[in-house]
Amino acid sequence: MSAQAKSRLLALFVFIPALVALSMATIWIIAHQYTNDVAYLNWARISAILSAPEVRLEDLGLIYPHIPLYQLIPFYYLPGLNSFDAPFFATVFVGSALLAVWFRHLQQRGYSLTISLVFLVAIALHPQFLWAITSGTEKALSLFLFYLLCYSCVRMVHVGDVRAFIMLGCVMAIFFFVDQRTFYLFLALLPMIVLIAPQRMLKDSILSVYASISLPLLIALCSWMYLNWLFTGDPLQFIYEEDSSFLGAKHRANEFQWLQITGGQFFQPFVLASVYSLLSYPVLIWFLYKSYRHKILFRGATVILLHPLIAAALATQHFFLNHPANIIFLYSAGLMALFILMPRLRKTDQKIVIVLLLLSNLSGWATFSWWSTEERRGWQTAIVGDMVEPRDVADKNLGKWLRDNPEQTMIDLRVGYRAVVERHNMDELVLPFMKEFKVAVKKRDAQIKQIVVMNPQHEKARRDRVSQHFNTLYLNGISGYKRVYDQDYWRVYRRIDVIKKES
Repeated sequence: MSAQAKSRLLALFVFIPALVALSMATIWIIAHQYTNDVAYLNWARISAILSAPEVRLEDLGLIYPHIPLYQLIPFYYLPGLNSFDAPFFATVFVGSALLAVWFRHLQQRGYSLTISLVFLVAIALHPQFLWAITSGTEKALSLFLFYLLCYSCVRMVHVGDVRAFIMLGCVMAIFFFVDQRTFYLFLALLPMIVLIAPQRMLKDSILSVYASISLPLLIALCSWMYLNWLFTGDPLQFIYEEDSSFLGAKHRANEFQWLQITGGQFFQPFVLASVYSLLSYPVLIWFLYKSYRHKILFRGATVILLHPLIAAALATQHFFLNHPANIIFLYSAGLMALFILMPRLRKTDQKIVIVLLLLSNLSGWATFSWWSTEERRGWQTAIVGDMVEPRDVADKNLGKWLRDNPEQTMIDLRVGYRAVVERHNMDELVLPFMKEFKVAVKKRDAQIKQIVVMNPQHEKARRDRVSQHFNTLYLNGISGYKRVYDQDYWRVYRRIDVIKKES
């Protein structure tokens, strides 16, 4: 067996145990009632689209990256995996693949099997890594792509060939379709390219260097603008739309402690994010120190160290980032790349790094709750074995009622996605992208059997297109309909002729 084939086989043997271990961790937190709004909304979206009579790109919407949705498609068609837990296991699959790829790179770097596995386990146990991989969001894909981005920077430092530039540009372009943070990561990287790009290329044509890196992302951005113009008439709709994920926390800044303290500034969030990062990953300081005597390596390590910090500061300045960890978690992938950037560590250094990785895990847990958000508190509560207090009881109760009353039902997925997921199927649902929904809204005369409407006084009601277009429905009802469900902030109205037929 060739060395390359052996390396691939070992990577496969790493992937499977990693998949099992991370899946068990995911099952653990789900069993302790951890939930994630992004994961549930993504599953509701993809289930609704795939269950519709015809699938069209515009039905998915263009105000958020699409690849996190596409990764859920296989789970929709696989028996036993078609459930609202699918987003969590999709991210576990990606995280396991990342660990397998990194393990193979460590083997190629000359590390022994035992040391490679120790490094891998130490990285995987860091709370930021575990949170990113088991929370069911786009963060697992972001970690994978950020590792590839850092790996392309490493290649640029060591080889400095055209492939490194092509890889960096293409990864950044794919990043755009995965993570709304791409703009800030790109802007943060631009001024540091001069530190890692070959000097001969910069002297010959600095414009060509930046063009080769920027062009793929520019093409991706232009294609997205074209799709927005084609389907909505506004090429920048994905930026102006209030619910756009590309805006981050901009319209909810007052809900997050981090933005209340640092929002609209650059230097303060940069300093605070630096402190948070170095306390969460003190091993980074050692890598920077170790590379100090090697000019090129030091530049590469500096870029990997500063990149997330600058991106976090820029994102906070524009009220995008609701918590520094939403970018700082990328250091788990950056740290992996540092192992590949540096020459193979001597045995003494390996022992030091292992100790520092364990220290990083301990300090990472200690700092995890800083400026905490509701979602992070829920994950931390579940991972330590305590039951998370449910915060979606009203939606789940509605979903259970709809499951027991499977009539044709009009509901806005943007506010009722938890109820839709709890219903367990999409049959007979009339959703905003469907023709029946648009006709009912346009004519202000719904012929739907059941209509779900949210209390207009609820904070999310401004996003409910049902209550917006039928603005007296919740309080006064509508001609020809009778209220059949009234609990918490949800009401359901059913057509009277349908009630008569059932009785």
